[in-house]
Amino acid sequence: MTNREFEQFLRESIEEHGDSYVDVPQYTVSHRFSKGFERKIKRMSRQSALTLPDLHGMPLRKRIAFMTMIIILLSMMTMTVAAYVGGFTWEHLETETIVNAAYDENAQTEIHTYYAPSYIPEPLVQTNTDVYANEDSIYHLEYHFGELMDDNYLFLYYRQYIKSEFQVCWNVSEQNDVIPVQVNGCDGFLVVLCQEYCRWLCWDDGEYIFWIRTNIDQDALMKVAESVQKVEFD
Repeated sequence: MTNREFEQFLRESIEEHGDSYVDVPQYTVSHRFSKGFERKIKRMSRQSALTLPDLHGMPLRKRIAFMTMIIILLSMMTMTVAAYVGGFTWEHLETETIVNAAYDENAQTEIHTYYAPSYIPEPLVQTNTDVYANEDSIYHLEYHFGELMDDNYLFLYYRQYIKSEFQVCWNVSEQNDVIPVQVNGCDGFLVVLCQEYCRWLCWDDGEYIFWIRTNIDQDALMKVAESVQKVEFD
């Protein structure tokens, strides 16, 4: 069955049951995944490939039931891809990509244990004195070196979120790479933005979401992330 035949079949089925057909706007997203991620998804797609039987001559009721089953299976495949990226939900819109933490009924409602990087590469130094952006739900640290417009300007922002407070989004007008990663065995993703000028690293340790935004290189970024550990306050 071609895409045109499938669309015509759905249109006729909906009209027959008294509902009006609704055209859903199609979004085009310029955002791209890394080559390694694309290969993994293609392998998963081949392993999960569905062979559609010839629907011609099949009673309408059976065709509707069969296509409903196909839609459910495709939804399950999409969930599998999302789970591979980590415990996050992804929404690709026409102008931006939005990522939230997946719903978890057992998630923390406030921060009980604080975590911070124990390694910060030189010459970065901590610059914020009020480390509590929101005492109950977000723990925020900033590190900088140099002046904003200088060629050697460096920055690193670190945050720890409760899951209900986490959200990141980025514009898709430029090509951005999204790379699945693991930080100390925890699933996450790395976004390379603005032609490698900026990197966002996010991961889920099961209780909290951690986020780092920086322009240091990827190896140093991963070393900072892997150094995150519990901290005590006087």
